[in-house]
Amino acid sequence: MVIILIGCSKQIPEPDVQKEKKESIDPIQMEYKKAIPTLSFRHSKTTFDVYYSIKNKDLLIDCYIPSVTFNKNIKGNDDVAKIVAYVNGKNHSVYHSPAFIISNLQKGTNKITLEVHTSGKKERLTKEFIVTIP
Repeated sequence: MVIILIGCSKQIPEPDVQKEKKESIDPIQMEYKKAIPTLSFRHSKTTFDVYYSIKNKDLLIDCYIPSVTFNKNIKGNDDVAKIVAYVNGKNHSVYHSPAFIISNLQKGTNKITLEVHTSGKKERLTKEFIVTIP
């Protein structure tokens, strides 16, 4: 009785190398990615970081607030946050998202105040900073 065993040698295939695809990048987003952290507020496990960038007369703002949610679709969550923006002491807009754009700011120095409002928390997070529009 003769038994012949034939096996395959271990040949690892070469990985498929994909050529880099050139993606179109929106110049506003490109400028926004260069934004640096500007303000930080830390108090009893509450963080409120604001990142911003200026594009012409527009102020692109991104807020990092891990202690709150802006998502209305989470079941059982009635504590949805909103951000109230003030420009030079006047109520400008209410935003229901942590990233937004304040448009058509006046040339020169503008005082920006951001307040995070939630229905369930009495404590409001506030951030104030100055931007200069050329």
